[in-house]
Amino acid sequence: MKHIPVLMAEVIKFLQIKESMRVIDATCGAGGHSHEFVKLVGESGQVFAFEKDEKSFEALLEYLPEAKLFNKSYTEMSVIPKPVDAILFDLGVSSMQLDEAERGFSFRKDGALDMRFSKKQTKTAAEIVNNYSFLDLRRIVKQYGEEKKAAKIARRICDARAKQKISTTLELEKIIYMPNYSDRKHPATRTFQALRIETNSELLTVERGIEIGIRMLKSGGRLGVISFHSLEDRVVKNKLKEFLGSCSCPKNLPICVCGKKAEIRVLTKKPIYPSSLEVKTNRRARSAIFRVIEKL
Repeated sequence: MKHIPVLMAEVIKFLQIKESMRVIDATCGAGGHSHEFVKLVGESGQVFAFEKDEKSFEALLEYLPEAKLFNKSYTEMSVIPKPVDAILFDLGVSSMQLDEAERGFSFRKDGALDMRFSKKQTKTAAEIVNNYSFLDLRRIVKQYGEEKKAAKIARRICDARAKQKISTTLELEKIIYMPNYSDRKHPATRTFQALRIETNSELLTVERGIEIGIRMLKSGGRLGVISFHSLEDRVVKNKLKEFLGSCSCPKNLPICVCGKKAEIRVLTKKPIYPSSLEVKTNRRARSAIFRVIEKL
């Protein structure tokens, strides 16, 4: 299985992966990180790997026979007896999913507007594109795509679907395309990101996963998150802040009554980015952002 895991050396270093540890790979994907974890924890350790994508999971059964595999979302990781030593979240869409036209994640290949991480989900990107109101389309493209031309794109989609149902990625890409687009990215990039996030409820899932993960860590255990765009990283950073124990009392109170105490400490005051060498050898690593915390 050809796959280059992002920030492999940094993940091992900051999560301190070593012999006898119990480690969760919350987003196993093609299994690159878990493959290294298995070797490092040895026979006395355990690696628990979660992958909700059915096709990826089938491949993992052969690639990672030494790991305990779960065809589930990481929001269900509490099925594992706690505590664990380390947890890794490698967020976003995998290389395999991007490369499969029929999954509908990429506008560079023609395929059905699907974008589901798991076929167990019912909502598809096509349903969003063809059924959401103009206001809802504008909202998700602006909020999840951070797209300045969200209103214009939402209007184009609504006008096009009034004539004919939008069914494929290239149909949608042609509707969105603007030759005078002011961003260096392709005009469809941010909209496709927004549709993928909405289809899979990604940001809510990330928040829930981090909270569950922190609860599962032993004292001194570490949790790391690799995100791939600013919105995702902001959600991660804000969720982690909730566990830092900052007082939430009104400023006019003379003493703290909320009783909040820090549950974690941040090990990466500044996020970790891939080296120029890694980006050169693995183009998809270029936007990776890595944050790590330790449970107190």
